[in-house]
Amino acid sequence: MVIAVTNRKLCTDNFVLRVREILSAEPFEVILREKDLSDNKYCQLAKEIVADNNGYKKVLALNRPEIALELGIENVHLTMQQLTEQGRPSFIKRAGVSVHSAEEAETAQKLGADYLIAGHIYATDCKKGVPPRGIEFFRGVCESVDIPVFAIGGISENNFNEPLENGGTGVCLMSEFMKCENPYERVRIYK
Repeated sequence: MVIAVTNRKLCTDNFVLRVREILSAEPFEVILREKDLSDNKYCQLAKEIVADNNGYKKVLALNRPEIALELGIENVHLTMQQLTEQGRPSFIKRAGVSVHSAEEAETAQKLGADYLIAGHIYATDCKKGVPPRGIEFFRGVCESVDIPVFAIGGISENNFNEPLENGGTGVCLMSEFMKCENPYERVRIYK
């Protein structure tokens, strides 16, 4: 399974159309990350992405639960801080949480996370200068919980099987999906 994470700053073509193309390839989820946007601009962007296609609301995940509720989007992706401070939103169907240790993974599961994203596993330009946590870390997270765990960070065609062979459910990609020539086909390859 594959999760796409957005970053409009990496996209050189029409961002909304690219995200819709990724959504239409039916990945496990597409997380609208865009942390630097104001709530108003983030909401407008999410509205534009799901306009005229309610099916996208079942695949898109927002990192702002109140906007997900307003737009009828069924999934959220939270930080550990959001989960511990605000709890799992009752109105959503699926809550994903980013974790950085086996202890966080256990806590997230107890607090109602439906799946986890753990990383960063390999070196990545998104975390320049920060050493990757590695596959041993990832295996430890997977072994500590009973819910799906997705690997993130430096995932590519060359290494995406390694997390799957070490207890992972799937992988997350950002840069490749934001820059590739045919995002629909790229998602299908990783599916």
